[in-house]
Amino acid sequence: MASNGSSSTVVGKMQSSLDRVRRQLSSTSTRHLLQGPLLKRSDTLRESEEKAKLLVEERDRLLTERDSALQEAQVWRSKLGKARGNAVILEAAVVRAEEKARCVYNCVERVCVYLNFHV
Repeated sequence: MASNGSSSTVVGKMQSSLDRVRRQLSSTSTRHLLQGPLLKRSDTLRESEEKAKLLVEERDRLLTERDSALQEAQVWRSKLGKARGNAVILEAAVVRAEEKARCVYNCVERVCVYLNFHV
């Protein structure tokens, strides 16, 4: 029976400790103590979410800039290709004009020789 007396004492001490913890948890000061870390974590979470949102917006803006730069580069490549084509055409026209000029000069030279003119 002696163990019953000591066991009831232990149960009584545990009960009083539980009551003390309940009173501490129910008091407003303890609520504030518990809410402090939670509020800090929620503020940190909110700040992280805001940073993530800003990063997503920045990424979207940069992707849009990249896409427009790629489109502009394609336009310039197309223009460059057309300009190169035009340069080839103009160069061929110059070669043809030089050939005609040589032919005309040769014809004039022959006519002058035929007519005994000195050029």
